[in-house]
Amino acid sequence: FARLEAAEEARRKALEATADADGFTTVSYKRGARTHTAAPLSADTVTTTVGGTRHIATITGATRNALANKKKKTKELANFYRFQKREQKRDELAELRAKFEQDKEHVQRLKHARKFKPF
Repeated sequence: FARLEAAEEARRKALEATADADGFTTVSYKRGARTHTAAPLSADTVTTTVGGTRHIATITGATRNALANKKKKTKELANFYRFQKREQKRDELAELRAKFEQDKEHVQRLKHARKFKPF
């Protein structure tokens, strides 16, 4: 375990010292047991820190596609404005009233056909 930690520390230091394609060096804030670089181990792994514990997970093709789609999706608020919320409520109530009227007519038809048995 100590060898793995030492190898991880050496890899982390190497990543911190290298510059990316634009010539910038990655700077990260170190804090207790949560120290880790922002760069993943490879293209198929992701590191997360939960409760001070570092977790490493591999990404499958389906998960990679789902993550890409999630990032691409624009976050658009439905009914952002107050009048949109009022319109939505009014439309929902109109739908409920129409459904209620249809149900009343259906019950009347069943009563006239003598097939209505409420109990």
